[in-house]
Amino acid sequence: MITVAANNQLLGAALRYAELGWHVFPVYSISQGQCTCGDASCRSAGKHPRLSNGLKGASVDQAIINQWWTKWPDANVGIRTGAISGIIAIDIDPRHGGDGTLTKLINENGQLPPTTTAITGSGGHHLIMAHPGVNVSNRTNLWPGIDVRSDGGYIVVPPSNHASGGTYQWSNGSDPWQCEPASIPNWVLEALVKSPGNHACKPTSNGDEWHLLIESARRYIASADSVAEGQRNSAAFRLAGNLASFESESSHHRLSESDIFELMADWNRGNQPPLDDRELRQVVQSAMKNGSPRQPHLVHLGTKAWGCRHSRRVDSRHAQPYKSFPVEVFPEPAAEYVQAVSEAIGCDPAYVALPLLSAMAAAVGNSRQIQLKQGWCEPAIIWTAIIGESGTHKTPAMRQVLKPIHDLQADAIKNYEQALKQFQQNYQVYEKEFAAWKRSKNAPPLPPVQPEPPAAVRLVVADTTVEALAPILKDNPRGVLMARDELAGWIGSFDRYAAGRGGDSANWLSMHVGESLIVDRKTGIPRTIFIPKASVSVTGGIQPRILDRMLSTEHRESGLAARLLMSWPPRKARQWREAEIDPRYETQQMEIFKRLLSLQPETDENNRIHPLTLRLTPDAQTAWVEFYNAHAQEQLNLDGDEAAVWSKLEGYAARFALIFHLVQWAATGEQINSTDHIEVHSVEAGIRLSQWFGQETLRVYGQLTENEDEQLQRQVIELIQRRGGCITKRELQQSCRPLRNDAALAEQTLQSLADAGWGRWEGADACSQNGQSKRAFVLSTCLPSTTSTNPIVDSNSGDFADGSGDDGAQIG
Repeated sequence: MITVAANNQLLGAALRYAELGWHVFPVYSISQGQCTCGDASCRSAGKHPRLSNGLKGASVDQAIINQWWTKWPDANVGIRTGAISGIIAIDIDPRHGGDGTLTKLINENGQLPPTTTAITGSGGHHLIMAHPGVNVSNRTNLWPGIDVRSDGGYIVVPPSNHASGGTYQWSNGSDPWQCEPASIPNWVLEALVKSPGNHACKPTSNGDEWHLLIESARRYIASADSVAEGQRNSAAFRLAGNLASFESESSHHRLSESDIFELMADWNRGNQPPLDDRELRQVVQSAMKNGSPRQPHLVHLGTKAWGCRHSRRVDSRHAQPYKSFPVEVFPEPAAEYVQAVSEAIGCDPAYVALPLLSAMAAAVGNSRQIQLKQGWCEPAIIWTAIIGESGTHKTPAMRQVLKPIHDLQADAIKNYEQALKQFQQNYQVYEKEFAAWKRSKNAPPLPPVQPEPPAAVRLVVADTTVEALAPILKDNPRGVLMARDELAGWIGSFDRYAAGRGGDSANWLSMHVGESLIVDRKTGIPRTIFIPKASVSVTGGIQPRILDRMLSTEHRESGLAARLLMSWPPRKARQWREAEIDPRYETQQMEIFKRLLSLQPETDENNRIHPLTLRLTPDAQTAWVEFYNAHAQEQLNLDGDEAAVWSKLEGYAARFALIFHLVQWAATGEQINSTDHIEVHSVEAGIRLSQWFGQETLRVYGQLTENEDEQLQRQVIELIQRRGGCITKRELQQSCRPLRNDAALAEQTLQSLADAGWGRWEGADACSQNGQSKRAFVLSTCLPSTTSTNPIVDSNSGDFADGSGDDGAQIG
């Protein structure tokens, strides 16, 4: 029998998988040697879905997952594979010769890369690899004893139990939190795509562009959740309208009405109940004729998934090197603190600065706002996301930054527990007095006053659902910080449908500007909660592949993605650091947070709070107007994602100015004469940081849409930058694994950079080492780097190393 501890373990595992962006669903388990479905002859014991709509119901919504395992505490954990979760699973079955087949394939084609690996209950293996971005169907017996689970498939994962009596387990050091799913090797991918509808790479062919457009649309529709009756028509209208905006980037193909109808048929079959074909076709027709016009969603038809290379000019947005976070915009001692933490941990300053911005904003909360003119105020609400692979120090940096908030939260919980004990004692006294009042013939006309229960002071939360946040915000009108190691669960909750209810996307859009919020709950008292000004700042980390999957077309169109301030610093070598964080900095940060939290809002006659409004000094107003006009002119020349980002950065510049002004006040105390007016230096710092985020966000978007060639060219630029702006062809081959055995491609790559204006070839003395004269490529835009001029990248950091000379370090 499954124990209570095991039940908790199953639920805990399901929630952790959801945070990775893996879509989870409950599966029947094994009890007393039989499947819990009750069929003694079950041929898929402990492996088939419990949900009526099967794997179509898979979700990353933590509230839904909690409901499932509350209802079925012994359920095994299933993961829906394919584009929706960003993974495929290669199933090695030793009972049918899978181990021997794998050994033979490796001998013929080379080793598989280290990847997430599970040991199945029967002793086989699931090699979990990153989804390649093209349609990969489930394949039975792809090779003898080897199956593939991908789009439309699923796997059972640890710690689920198995009919053999064993359990699924992660191979030592190969769980998804220690070892990311690796990219599929070309020889495996070639075998997977040798099926009807998949073709070799011909990126300039209109036929293949059409195929890739269809595949992109299929991935989009596969990520859409099924819906219940009452939501089907609106969901179908939205999906059809989004599909109608898909357009190939060079030949500008669009999907026809019949294409969209066929693409949506599979999605429709998972609805409860499905629309009939006539209704679905009518919805598609209506969406194409009557839907709001959408910007074209250009489908990038790159070659990354196919391993093909083609010479092409470098797009400046894709190739843009990383510019270090401008730490100096922070007031002292916050700037010193950011620098000290990043040096002690060995991470980029952005990993420290972004969560610090959100934490400081949350500490101010609804106590203050900045007024730019009559009718235009900006609140102290900031959403930040650090992008990085596992092992890039996202979590240690955030943990250090948020330590003051968590310490203050712990103190608040202790105070709440003491107040709760006192309330319980007072309530017992009240009950006795009330009983005596009822019995007394000479009692006063009014009964004893019932004591009010205390409210828990909350500074930081981790729950992502608006329904869970609502009662917390009601008791904490100043607002809170939502901090999560992984933001995947938060983004994944935006547009999930459960029991006919819409997702939280619209509510979060309102919370970003501190608007009112009304939440109707199914349980709890009161059922309806009204928050006059909902203030939630957000911070956390996310892996790039998960972010790419979750920032859907709809999130970009709604502007939700543009509200998220992102940074993706280049990966650096991990090196032992003797540096430690001076306790003086930690003490200073704690005092700053305490003083920010001491700021009080105004309260009106209805006991509702209102932020005190801070205005700009005349000099600050002049600087703001100049920025506003220049920024508006820039936005006029942008469209799509870029225009959306620019529209939000305008307000963020003012929010940064507000935070910097108050942090300086909190750090220096009486040295600032008044908190009523914001000085020009705070506005200028806010503008500068806003401009940095603008370029960094466009760089992030560019990297997320890079094909293989663009990624290679950008990484080469970053490599040359780290080396001081100069490299020879031979040094590039030594430092870059993809170019190691291809001198012609190394030359071609550098030449393409020269053609695009990123640098130039120079002669004998341009980059000489050890007294040897060599022809070299010199960057014309060598930007300041946060790394040393000659770091050595560890074996897990990618394809690039910075060796010195011909015998420099290599990767591979």
